[in-house]
Amino acid sequence: MIKRTLVSSAILMGLLTSIPVQADIFGDIGGWVDDNIIDPIEDEIIEPIEEAVDEVLDPVDDVVELVGNIGNAGIHDYKLDTDAWRIKALRLQNRLDHALPLNDALFIGTHNSFNATDYSNGTSYIDPNHRLSLYDQLNAGMVSLELDVHYDFNVRTGMDLMLCHRKEKGEISDGACSVFDRTFKQGLTEINNWLADNPNDVIFIYIEDFMEGGEYNKAISYLNQTIGDKVYRPQGEGCQNLPMDVSKSAILNQGKQVLLFGQGQTCQASSEWQTWAFGGTAWDGGKAKDARQGACKVPADGRWLRYFEDRTIAASLLAGRDDSENITADDMQSLLACGANFIGLDMLGYADSDRITGAIWSWNKGEPNVYGDGEDCAESHSNGRFNDLSCESIRTFACKNDNDEWYVTTGTGQWSEGKAICAAETDGKYTFATPQTYIQNQGLIQAKQAAGESRVWLAYTDQYSEGNWKIKTQVKDPFANFDWDWSDIW
Repeated sequence: MIKRTLVSSAILMGLLTSIPVQADIFGDIGGWVDDNIIDPIEDEIIEPIEEAVDEVLDPVDDVVELVGNIGNAGIHDYKLDTDAWRIKALRLQNRLDHALPLNDALFIGTHNSFNATDYSNGTSYIDPNHRLSLYDQLNAGMVSLELDVHYDFNVRTGMDLMLCHRKEKGEISDGACSVFDRTFKQGLTEINNWLADNPNDVIFIYIEDFMEGGEYNKAISYLNQTIGDKVYRPQGEGCQNLPMDVSKSAILNQGKQVLLFGQGQTCQASSEWQTWAFGGTAWDGGKAKDARQGACKVPADGRWLRYFEDRTIAASLLAGRDDSENITADDMQSLLACGANFIGLDMLGYADSDRITGAIWSWNKGEPNVYGDGEDCAESHSNGRFNDLSCESIRTFACKNDNDEWYVTTGTGQWSEGKAICAAETDGKYTFATPQTYIQNQGLIQAKQAAGESRVWLAYTDQYSEGNWKIKTQVKDPFANFDWDWSDIW
């Protein structure tokens, strides 16, 4: 429009002034106008204007593209192979402790889970803790997430609850929120999608809470729109500690899948928020570099033991963290030996060692493999790892009492005889059992060595639903009226 107007004006001026003098009106007027009016105007006026407009609009186009990228972020560019043995085995292992109280449970997850390359658009999450999206972190076997929630400006929604990282509201010492960072609601929506796809899992969400005042009402609104019906909520009034005597199975039995925790900040929040999130002090922290030397942090009674790492550039330059504090694959077994309950990893699947494989203490590599037909029962193999084999095979049995002490039977039999033989040899003090934690498994390994046995039956089977491994803890009669207490295994 600008170009057409300028050209039209220039032609009119030329006709009114220069044409009568310099050319015959019936002669070569067209060529003269092009050479002397149109071309100079285009060269000297139009093209510079167009270039100036481009200089203004190009950055605007970039901004529009960045805004568009926010909607497209989390497209799983970095997803891991969920059919790989390590991920299947970890996800099976995650459910072994479902019947234990939370005080003894394990939640392996990610640190600063929201800060991922999968959401980066050039101006946000430029120093990421992860490559994987929240959905893909969970799909890779992680069962805890850490979300930093601040109230700040978002390019799409205005002032909103944002997933971003900085120390305190208004401070930028270790990062600041970008207007293109994701909102709390976007993160919750993604988590809700995963929960819908995985209804038999329980996850722990640690909210590093920088909200205040009426911002909690917005958070509650987002919960109600997303994961609200899946949240296991505090009972009673006021700030409630994590219910350490409740099991994951009990949570699932109520149709819930999520524990929300806001640490001490929850105790200073609105009373309504305290009906959603647990608070207080839930853990004591240890260091991986100490655990690898066998120096385990001993948490206070009723508290978890937490380990985490931070592999960002900011952590190295501003907080002085060094590589010795990174958690390696070998470290994972050391952390579990210390009794870790809550582990936060960075760069899941993209670090310099395979912490997913390092976290597995249960299934032998490549197992369960359903080799041939009918490998529906599990044994503890000579290396202390689980192996599936035919339930008609003959083995001794792993038995455990209420004090987590193990006994290996002298009698042998098929898998179905485990309950009877364990009870008969121990006057009913021990039951046919399966290790549910790394420490329990180490106890069984020692009991096997003491008994001179290398391979023993475990009360663990998928014979009633292929691939759906369950812990068998109680059977009234093998031929009628089963009474099962399941640990909810995939």
